[in-house]
Amino acid sequence: MSACDEHRPGRSISATCDENRSRVDAMIQENRRIEQRDIALQLGISQERVQHIIETINYRKVSARWVPRQLTDSMKEQRKTVAHELLARYRLEGDDFLKNTATGNES
Repeated sequence: MSACDEHRPGRSISATCDENRSRVDAMIQENRRIEQRDIALQLGISQERVQHIIETINYRKVSARWVPRQLTDSMKEQRKTVAHELLARYRLEGDDFLKNTATGNES
């Protein structure tokens, strides 16, 4: 009797390795509209593994594009600057400024 696992048919569990993470990240950076199916075909791994890798490198699909899930420092700084500018304009113009402001969702 052996305590070692015998070879089994099927794909190995090593599909979520660092190399594949890097390759998926590079593919998304190159083409933000790439589909999971295309990534899976090019890398030779399952779509489920591609989905798992995408989740672990913090991407999500927004309006048919892959975007980083977290804001970068420069993005945060830009939002802060815009918020300060809007606040300053509100202090100068009051409610007239709000009447001329259009809003919408991020998608």
